[in-house]
Amino acid sequence: MGSYATSYISTTSASATRVADDCKKTGISSLLSSSEYTLFWQGSHIATGEYNSFMTASQTINSSNSARFYRNNTNNEIRAAIFNASNGLTLDLGSNVTTTRVKCALRVKNGDFALFINGVKTNSNTTALAPSSVLDEINLQYFNNSQSFGQNCEMACFFKTALTDTEAIALTTI
Repeated sequence: MGSYATSYISTTSASATRVADDCKKTGISSLLSSSEYTLFWQGSHIATGEYNSFMTASQTINSSNSARFYRNNTNNEIRAAIFNASNGLTLDLGSNVTTTRVKCALRVKNGDFALFINGVKTNSNTTALAPSSVLDEINLQYFNNSQSFGQNCEMACFFKTALTDTEAIALTTI
């Protein structure tokens, strides 16, 4: 394997190479709403042939309570999902979108879930599902870092409110 440049790592004497970049923030429950929110991610969607989450909001002590964007490994479709510890996958919003450049938003609110991609509401669901009330971390990768990131992230945001359709469409329009 050849050498490659990494971001700057400050040292006092010896050189250092970063093994991997990790973008995860824990202990932020005061910043994350428990009853409704919107996840937003913008970047280049890279098809790698493996299942790949590229933004997850979850609970540190039980990461099965989560909402996430991911790329399906069989057809490279961009999807969003809601999980809870007791039932596992409770809602999967598929999109049939496999474009490379993407702006996506996931609205999470009890009985009002929607996925927006590149200015289009691609899927929604009115299931009476209460979102997890204990979110306290954001990870720009699968919640436990067990999967490669494989995406070019330009921007990621967490909104403490469920954006309206009009707001989400405007936010995700390329």
